[in-house]
Amino acid sequence: MLHWAYTEKKRIAFIKVKTMLDIKSFHPQFITNEAGEQTAVVLSIPEYQELLDDLEDLAAIAERHAETVLTHEELLAELKNAKIL
Repeated sequence: MLHWAYTEKKRIAFIKVKTMLDIKSFHPQFITNEAGEQTAVVLSIPEYQELLDDLEDLAAIAERHAETVLTHEELLAELKNAKIL
């Protein structure tokens, strides 16, 4: 999940370590038409929520792709200066 930290100069995005969803762990059910073609998918609520969470994280990352990148040392220094660490 994407989290935010704030310093005096900028908002810093960081990702709390988690793995993206494992498609193999999903158990979709398919709805088919008379011809046997799949027309819809049914997922459990937890599987659906996991998909939405990952999609939200990916959208936030894509939206911020052009922002300035900090080195690990620079990030630590900014977080320490902002008394987050």
